[in-house]
Formats: sequence, C-alpha cells, structure tokens
Amino acid sequence: MTQMIVDVVIPVYNQVDYVRSCINSVLRSSCSTKFEIIVVDDASTDLRVKEFLRGLDRDGAIRLFTNEQNVGFTRTVNLAMKLHKDRDVLLLNSDTLVYGSWLDRIVKGAYSLDRIATVNPMTNSNGSHISYYPYPYWDSTNEVGLEVDDDILNSLAAERNDGKYVQVHTTVGFCMFIKRACLNDVGYFDYVNFPVAYGEECDACYRARKAGWQHLIVGDVFVTHAEGKSFGEEKINLMNEMLEKFRALHPEVVSLDQRFRLRDPVSVLRAGLDLARVRRLLGSRKSIDIYVARDSTAVPLFNEDFYLIYLKSEKKLKLCARNYKLFPNLETYAVPIDIWKFNKAMRYLGVEIIYCESQSDCLMIEKDVSGLPIEVQLGPRLVIRATAAAAGRSCASVGTSNSGLRSRRSGLLPVPKPPS
Repeated sequence: MTQMIVDVVIPVYNQVDYVRSCINSVLRSSCSTKFEIIVVDDASTDLRVKEFLRGLDRDGAIRLFTNEQNVGFTRTVNLAMKLHKDRDVLLLNSDTLVYGSWLDRIVKGAYSLDRIATVNPMTNSNGSHISYYPYPYWDSTNEVGLEVDDDILNSLAAERNDGKYVQVHTTVGFCMFIKRACLNDVGYFDYVNFPVAYGEECDACYRARKAGWQHLIVGDVFVTHAEGKSFGEEKINLMNEMLEKFRALHPEVVSLDQRFRLRDPVSVLRAGLDLARVRRLLGSRKSIDIYVARDSTAVPLFNEDFYLIYLKSEKKLKLCARNYKLFPNLETYAVPIDIWKFNKAMRYLGVEIIYCESQSDCLMIEKDVSGLPIEVQLGPRLVIRATAAAAGRSCASVGTSNSGLRSRRSGLLPVPKPPS
C-alpha cells in the first residue's frame, strides 16, 4: 500500500521573520508521515520574503507558487488545496511553530474514526478559541507566562495526553488537518463571504457537520500560534466583520458555542498538561502535604509549591498549586468514588506518602476515603508530618506530637477562590 502524502499548505503574505521561523520549524520536525510543503505567496511586497522562498524552492525544500496579484487568504488556500486532489491537507498559518513528530500524531487522531473531517492541536493562549491552553477562551483575561517553553509543552502533551482526543463543533485554521474525503464531500472554503479569512474554516466545519462529519482536538500535540500576526493590526476589524457574516449563515453558532462552554470538552486535555507540568516540577519528590479545610476558599500558610487539600464538608480531595493561576486545570476528586482516579494521578506524580498535620486529620481522611474491603483503597500512605522519620509506619501507629509543624504553619488564610 502506498504511503499517504500530506500537503502542508502555508499561505504567505510578508512577515518574513514569522515565515522563516514557521517553515524552518516544519523542516526540522521529525515526522515519519510523508509530506510536501506547499507555499503560496499571495503577492508579498517584502523582497526578503520572495528571496527566502525562492531559495527554499531552488533547494527542493518547498514547492512555491506565487500569485501575480493579491487575491486574499481564502482563495490562496483554495488554490493550494486543489493542487493534489488525492491528498489530505494540513493548513498551517505562517505565524506558527511546530515541534517533534507533530504531524504523525495529528494524522493518527484524524484516522481514529472514519468520519473525522478536521483536526486541531492544542495551542497557546489566544492562539485558538477552541483548543488553547492553559485557560479556555472565555477566561482569556487570565493569560499567564508559563515556566516551560512551547516545545517542552509539546513533549509533555505527547507523553501525558498520548492518544487522547475530544470532539468539538468546529476547528480553527491556524493548524488544521482536513481529510480529502471531506473536501470532496462539502467543497472548499467560501471565498465570496470570507475573502480575507476569519470564519472561512469554521464555515467549512459547520457545513461538514451538517453532512455528518465530526471535528477533533488532539491532546498530544502542541503548536505555537503568534495570535494572527500574519494579518497585523487589521485582525479585530476583520474578525468582527466576518463574525457577522458567519452568524447570518449559521445562526446555530450561539447555541453550539454555549453548549461547548458548558461541556468544556477540552478541559480534560488541559488537565493532562497541568498534571504533566506538576510532575516535571516535583522531580524525584515522593511525598506531598495535605491540609484539611472547610472549603476551597482557604489555603494553608506554607512553603510548598504543590499540596493537597481535603474539603471535609464536601468530602473531596483537591490537588493545588501555590500559584494556582499557572495551574488552573488541576482536578478535584470526590471520595471515595474517585479514589481510583486520585490514585492514578498520584502514581503518575510518583507520590507514595501523604503527610497530614495531625493524627485526627489522618484518621478522618483515612476513614472518609475508605469504602468496603472489596473497593479501591487509598494508594499513597497517610503519615503524620511531624514524625517524618516514621514514614514507613501506618498513621494509627504514629505519635501525635505536632509542635514543630505548628510553629511553621499557623493555620488557614482566606484568599480569593481559585478558578474551578
């Protein structure tokens, strides 16, 4: 059987630094999937862009097409997608960066089900209104700088979210895999209503949905998107104009977007990335502290970056970060029903011991998390913090002295409630 070839289509208009970085990132990637880079220059006015692209074309690194006059993003993309009518297409904005075996994992997700039409990877804040990390788009005011570069995020995503996919109502064109079978079924992008982009790919997704196709986010790929820099300062005006056209063509967008926000299917993928970052920061640490609180509006006075809170009124365990804005997707576990999931997370983190502040806390937690003998029991051992030297003994046999701990931690301090 002939191995598939994917056309990686990169539309270009000026922005030489982004174009150079994007294409070089594709050329450096380590994919077993065969692909051909198709670059269409939509009559760039920057001679540096033309010189760079011609050099790559001469070297055989890309296949270059140049529009004699500027015809707009959508028609440019359509021209490229029509080039090989037997190939799937990966649309890639010229202001993106890809890493590692990105295309292999996207293709694997696309062919995990027969009726998958399009696929998006995870991306950075404001890089996509569907799949960005660490916050969902309706919480984008919380954009923060993370402790890892995006190439490391991609590696963490590949490790923690391997083979994890979620279905969504639409994908976005910054890095968008499209099956040829879908293009043959529903046609190309609508360049009449969306000549300059912002809406053309979602319009195609909505048309595909009505024809029985589905759309996917793959959680094991992370791609950097420079937030529409390929369109400069015109972005907001273009988006608003195209959004009005989109709503007129697809009035169901309001209800579908509301349903998407309520379900937030991508949250499980974001949670996976948060947990992978926690594991990376914990390193070889095998223990974690737990604090008993009435509710999640209080956190302990402490020095640790990561800890557990037991919400005794709700009977819930929550993994927390001192700087919760950097880890907004850490999960809460109801006890005892979610103990199996909690144990799985602790095994992944390498946590073998949970330190309690007192014997009474230790006994209460042990009692609440325990079900019938045949049910799942708590995985890590509960140990009183003040007697760390006795970490190998059960909590029932550990002494109750806790003065050292009390001098270091004076109780609970009310703080603004972190995002759920």
